[in-house]
Amino acid sequence: MLYLIGLGLYDEEDISLRGVKAAKNSDVVYIETYTSPWRGRIEKLEEL
Repeated sequence: MLYLIGLGLYDEEDISLRGVKAAKNSDVVYIETYTSPWRGRIEKLEEL
């Protein structure tokens, strides 16, 4: 299954609860930050 999860407008606290749940159940997670500036920290996102 492929999930495309929006990270929200600002930082890691803007991701939806369904997005967090889908990411936790995934084998591999990639983040794309090229097309839109994202102010969050990868470390905090990994903690979620």
